[in-house]
Amino acid sequence: MSELRGVLKNAFQSCGGITSEVPAENTTKICNVCGVVEVFDAAALVMHTCSACGSLWDQDSNAGHVLLARRERLRAEEEAEGVRAANAAKSEGRWERARRRSTERKGRMTTARELESKSS
Repeated sequence: MSELRGVLKNAFQSCGGITSEVPAENTTKICNVCGVVEVFDAAALVMHTCSACGSLWDQDSNAGHVLLARRERLRAEEEAEGVRAANAAKSEGRWERARRRSTERKGRMTTARELESKSS
């Protein structure tokens, strides 16, 4: 299985695709409709009816839905983290702000002196 996963990952990435790893625990036992973890004999039953919401699902199809939902949640978290990192990079530290203000003040003083010398 690990070789198959590696081959598929390389094939997708070589074509410009994006791959992501998502935790697979309980994917066949979590109801993709309501999120309840169902306890049942997964080896004996392929189809299962959720005891909480009553939806009927196939284990494999359900696992696919759960994995996709997890991937989307991880992407949203990564995007939010990226925004936070970008905002942190944009924020100016105390010393950078002091240097910028000093430079701006010097520029204003120079401009004021030049205007004063031109008017006299």
